[in-house]
Amino acid sequence: MRHLLTSSLMIAALSVSALASSDADELRDEFRRAEMERHSGWAERAQSLKRIPMHDPVFDVLYYEIDITPELADSSITGSVLVRAQSLVDTLSSMRLDLTDELQVDSITGNAAAHVHMDSVITITLDRTYVTGEEVDVTVHYSGKPRPFNRRYGLSWGHHGLQPVIYTYVEPFFANYWWPCKDVPWDKADSCRVSMTVPDSLYAVSNGVLVDSSAAGAGHTKYEWITRHPITTYLVSIAISNYTTLHGEYESVGGETVPLRNYVYPEDVNIAETTFEGLPDYMAHAESLFGAYPFRDEKYGHAIVPGIGALEHNTVTTWGQRLLAFNGGFNDIVVHELAHQWWGDLVTCADWHDLWLNEGFATYVEALYRESRFGPDALASYMIGNEYHGAQSVYVFDIPDGGGLFSSGYTPAIYGKGGWVLHMLRYEIGDDAFYAGLERHKIEGVARGGIATTEQFQDAMETESGQDLQWFFDQWVYDSGSPRFQAYPFMTIAGDSVNIRIAQTGDRLFRLKFPIMAGDTTFVVETSDSLMQLAFATSGADDIELDYRNWLLDEGFDSENDARLTIDESGVHPKLSWEMQDPFFSGVYLFRADSVGGPWEQMTSEPITGRSGTYRVDRVTKQEYFAMRAVSDSLPGFWTPLSRTVQNREPSLIDLDTGDKPGAPTSNPYVVSDNGEYRIRFDLPEPTAVTVEIYNIAGRLVREVASGRSFGAGFDREVVWDGKNNLNSPVVPGVYFVRFEAGGFEAIRKFVAIK
Repeated sequence: MRHLLTSSLMIAALSVSALASSDADELRDEFRRAEMERHSGWAERAQSLKRIPMHDPVFDVLYYEIDITPELADSSITGSVLVRAQSLVDTLSSMRLDLTDELQVDSITGNAAAHVHMDSVITITLDRTYVTGEEVDVTVHYSGKPRPFNRRYGLSWGHHGLQPVIYTYVEPFFANYWWPCKDVPWDKADSCRVSMTVPDSLYAVSNGVLVDSSAAGAGHTKYEWITRHPITTYLVSIAISNYTTLHGEYESVGGETVPLRNYVYPEDVNIAETTFEGLPDYMAHAESLFGAYPFRDEKYGHAIVPGIGALEHNTVTTWGQRLLAFNGGFNDIVVHELAHQWWGDLVTCADWHDLWLNEGFATYVEALYRESRFGPDALASYMIGNEYHGAQSVYVFDIPDGGGLFSSGYTPAIYGKGGWVLHMLRYEIGDDAFYAGLERHKIEGVARGGIATTEQFQDAMETESGQDLQWFFDQWVYDSGSPRFQAYPFMTIAGDSVNIRIAQTGDRLFRLKFPIMAGDTTFVVETSDSLMQLAFATSGADDIELDYRNWLLDEGFDSENDARLTIDESGVHPKLSWEMQDPFFSGVYLFRADSVGGPWEQMTSEPITGRSGTYRVDRVTKQEYFAMRAVSDSLPGFWTPLSRTVQNREPSLIDLDTGDKPGAPTSNPYVVSDNGEYRIRFDLPEPTAVTVEIYNIAGRLVREVASGRSFGAGFDREVVWDGKNNLNSPVVPGVYFVRFEAGGFEAIRKFVAIK
């Protein structure tokens, strides 16, 4: 996290990305909260499951052919699944497939001689023993009611209005809750055909391309879809409703035309068009980083279903209807799910231990898109929102039952910190090696059948960077936590040299690499020491930024002198007070200025000794700003950057020649930040009704603090804003405006809200 040690209170003007994306951020955060709640429910419900599908590598699935007919009247299904597999051993005499016990196996044909269905496993005795390389076909005919628990497992039944919606969410290992399969991520079928027979009023969507739709009798239509790309079980999907299809096209980087197909409810056509209008731009960005869209010969799009979830099924992301509520600028969730087509679908985590290879990657692509659109400061800002410092490692050592992988105990590490791993790795080895490593990871993953492990990703990055990265993966992927610092910057009084003491203060030491910006010069720090003493020559070093542009996941660079100066602003002789805890400091210089940007006048010729003290300022007749620099006997000739500023109130605004008519309220209300609250202060020459409102940078009303509240005449009248919006939720840090109205006078002032 970047940290400013600066000569003045640096009001961080929000970047374009922050302004354009506040609504997107709120939607993304709501989406992630809903996902965690949904999957936490899965985890709780799955306590009775007590089984994660496991398989020995004795056969390789080549092809699935799923044929399913849902019955709307009783939410049941009948179906069949052809499994074509190739033996990997010389003694294959039986096969195991996963299928929930709540579905019934009616028969198994093909190369099956007998079967037993117990504990959600079908054990099939084959008609003979097969040797390595021989193919086996079995077709499972089955029926029943998939578990309908809260529409969260396998095949879900919902509706919009009076229209039915049938759809699948099965990640991580609930495909077997609606069809028999080898339900592990590491065995992808080379291709898959999905057929659905539904009432004529409905339309059925699945992966790949629609190869046929034909009358099936009794008012039904059969839709047949096929994908000819490798696909794992949790990414096989169906979505059925009275869809309207939105057609579009995208010209891929190689010149191929990619069909864009969004399957939406008829009543949502307009808002869906707005939600997905940025898709060609998102695809162009992803292709510029990772190469051509991997399924360009089939399609890409979305199928709308109830709720707020989203799941990145190959070629067609399942998209919750509530996510259509966002209709502006750009959409992180569209970017995220699209990124999965490369990282999650084309190259899939080989095991659930490695889930961060899917989710951390897609999360970082969100940040990369912001960087491409708004610049490096937008990237830095976005990464702050994904910080995680907790005890869960990015790599999941113990896979929880049910949907626990996507609950609040795991997702901040897998998604947020997983993205940070890539961000820090990029800085560690440089852009060229980083993107070359991603390309190698992709190519080698495809060559392995579309799967990858953390170790294999590490190998790709080590090959392209020429570095041994074991320490990096041990520290950031397999271990938990993040560093914490105490930082003390000093520079010569002449401003031509800087000395910074940085101590790691966390529970363990980290090997680190991060940039420091001093003036107009950037320095790179690499260390694993508990105490760093950095000295370098520079010019214009009064503003120092540690971890410039946020390349390091850390818990903070605390600076004891920063913000330790306070002011008692009553009267015409304000009193300054300071306190510093570290014995390294021996005293302070005090400074004053007419504006927050200086120039600064030194108030004492010699330092005031002691780590704490007070100083009574000479009579002030105007608003002034004050700051301090700390010194140490151990570093003669050096002092710290200016602390955060404090300011007195204007002693008598009415006495100044402001141009206001006699008896008018002050033309200069101002805002004082006070431990998370904001005091809007003003002077009134006579009793007046006052209105105070807070607006965000987009001009939207955030909070009405006072409406026609009566105040008596006098100085330093104030209303207090608690930093919350009209819904009583804390606002995000950033630029805000206060609108002040009193006695026919109106003024608007800009200020910065901080945490």
